[in-house]
Amino acid sequence: MRLDSKYGLCFRNCLYFFALEGIKRTFRGRYPTLNFVLESGHRNFGDALRIFNEVKAELKANACDMLGTMASADKDECDPLMMADFLAHTAFTRGSIQPTQPYGNIARPEPTIGRKETGVTHLEFERGGLTNLKSTLVSQLTSPFSSATS
Repeated sequence: MRLDSKYGLCFRNCLYFFALEGIKRTFRGRYPTLNFVLESGHRNFGDALRIFNEVKAELKANACDMLGTMASADKDECDPLMMADFLAHTAFTRGSIQPTQPYGNIARPEPTIGRKETGVTHLEFERGGLTNLKSTLVSQLTSPFSSATS
């Protein structure tokens, strides 16, 4: 048995995660077909292809033929790769920021995004929080003193 690289271990876990999510979405007794596109040029692409084929064979042997194909592409050729890279980088940097400001019952990190940079906003709500936010917004928009109605 060949050991996975760090990249390969991460990829193997992602495949299992997506397979489990696919199983949850079985429709009329059929599993969804999952196709993957990885960024070309990575030195561990061969390892990912080997792992893909191993997991595909393992799932198929257990009557779960859901892994379709795996291909490689440049970010310039495949917009979803660009977005995946953006989200992965954002998640990585978000995970490395230590919370510094208390915000309600959670800690909020200091903003690190510059003027010409983009970022991802992560909202967390307690139970009923979205309903309360919507109610507040509706009442403000329908208030006779609201600037939105004038």
